[in-house]
Amino acid sequence: MKSPTSWLVKLYQPEEESVKWRLLLRFLGVESTPLHEVKELTQVLVHDQPGLIVVDHALLGEAFATIESDCFHWIERGGGIALTGDRGLSPIPDSLLVKVTDISGRDPYTINALLQRYVPTYSRHYPRLETRLPGLYARAAGNSLICEIMNLSPGGAFIRTTETLPSFGEALQVNVPLIGLRKEIELSSRVVRQVLPSEANNYAQGIGVSFMGEENCSVSIELNDYVRYVLAHDEALDPQVTPFSGCQSRRTEGEVKSWPARSLKGRERSLTPIR
Repeated sequence: MKSPTSWLVKLYQPEEESVKWRLLLRFLGVESTPLHEVKELTQVLVHDQPGLIVVDHALLGEAFATIESDCFHWIERGGGIALTGDRGLSPIPDSLLVKVTDISGRDPYTINALLQRYVPTYSRHYPRLETRLPGLYARAAGNSLICEIMNLSPGGAFIRTTETLPSFGEALQVNVPLIGLRKEIELSSRVVRQVLPSEANNYAQGIGVSFMGEENCSVSIELNDYVRYVLAHDEALDPQVTPFSGCQSRRTEGEVKSWPARSLKGRERSLTPIR
């Protein structure tokens, strides 16, 4: 089989689950499209070259008698298939099950490994969540600045800010609110990328930071847990937080932003959302 020419993930699932998986994959930074009929799945198996096919156990079981040879041929050519949902009594032979990966648990690291293997444009060492989290970062001078955390992984983050950009290599302390877990963590970071405002990026600006230092080991574990939490709880994929919109005040035109109040507890702080 040739290297896949498409970086799309194809989803063949019940519509409600398909929507959830499309949202989840979008948060991981990969596009996906739904399949609605068996003939579409057959078309993909025979002719198309998506990065990965994600199929519900029950739906594949219902269709398997008619597409068995296509499934095995797809895998023999190097294609990727992952299964979701409850295996139940789906009439899928063990000879196929041993060749596919069950991602019904939505473990981000299993999904990340699959995307690394089968989606050519996906090259992330860690699962990365696209987010809109309010945050803070502190420079060496000690002043803390409001920012918006646009994506987050156990290895780093991209931060949008309206302030003068820190220089490449500059050390920062970044505070990340873990919405849903009701806590905030502080990470030692270093600037590894600058994005300057331009017409192409709608005049947004920001910095990419890499988390570093031995003191980050424990909070890195918490970031891993947060990624798992977000992917396991659909409501957390769209946190009810009004994102930082470029102003210094927490109040804009009379509307109070959902910026978490903080009570200091060592290097961790509990979160109490503003109502």
